Amino acid sequence: GTNDLQFTYVMTESEYQGQGIGEMMLRFALQNFNKPNRKFWYVTDIENYASIRLCGKLEFQPWSYGKRSGCLGILRGTQKIYKNN
Repeated sequence: GTNDLQFTYVMTESEYQGQGIGEMMLRFALQNFNKPNRKFWYVTDIENYASIRLCGKLEFQPWSYGKRSGCLGILRGTQKIYKNN
C-alpha cells in the first residue's frame, strides 16, 4: 500500500557485523515509524542468511519470492520477500 515501508539492503561494515546494529536500526524503525494500517516489508537475496535470521528475530514472515532486475532488465537474482504486521 501507499502507507507501507520497505527495507532493502540493511548493511553494516564488516568490523561491526554480529553486534546487533542492524537489528537495533530495524527495531527503531518498526517502533518509531509505525502507523495504523502500515505494513513493513523486508526484501533480501535468498542466500543472504544473515538477513533471513534478522527477519526471524523481528517476526517478519516469509511472504513471496521475486526476481530483481537491474538496468535494462538484466536479471540480477531472486529475492525473498517478508512482511511484518
